[in-house]
Amino acid sequence: MASPLEYIGRQWARFRLLWGRRWEPVSLRETIRSAEGLLVCLPEHEVPQAEELVALIKALPVRRTTVLCARPRALPVADLEMLMLSRDDVGWFRLPRKALRNRITNGGFDMAIDLHRNFSIASAYLCALSGARLRVGLGSGDEGTFFNMHYRSDGTTLREACLGLARLFREIGGR
Repeated sequence: MASPLEYIGRQWARFRLLWGRRWEPVSLRETIRSAEGLLVCLPEHEVPQAEELVALIKALPVRRTTVLCARPRALPVADLEMLMLSRDDVGWFRLPRKALRNRITNGGFDMAIDLHRNFSIASAYLCALSGARLRVGLGSGDEGTFFNMHYRSDGTTLREACLGLARLFREIGGR
């Protein structure tokens, strides 16, 4: 159950995202094959190992990857940018502050993947603001305003979800 402040933040984010925007249909195959910029939002408490993240990133033909996380990580991936999300970057309604929003909005992302299995308004909102054509969430599926693809893994761990998503991207994208 979300706190009252998070509930208000979620409603405000939905209003901002839906006001004056038209979401276009997405061709999964074309988007995956032509993706150049990737945003990956890591959960704070259940962090995947480098092996799973590398498999997920390498399943896509991206040239540039930005990983948004609460703690710095070392990953053996070329052209990787680590972006820190601290408590100071989040306001009262659990939404990211303007500086971080602007950085994500101007990032030139084609795909955004939120690896939070439990919905996080901050990372979901950043994925939606990223302008990415394909926005993937691992949540329950009721966050349709923020994501246009929901991935449900048969597995119970984030590792299984990452590896399953990487396999799906390879199959769809033909890699």
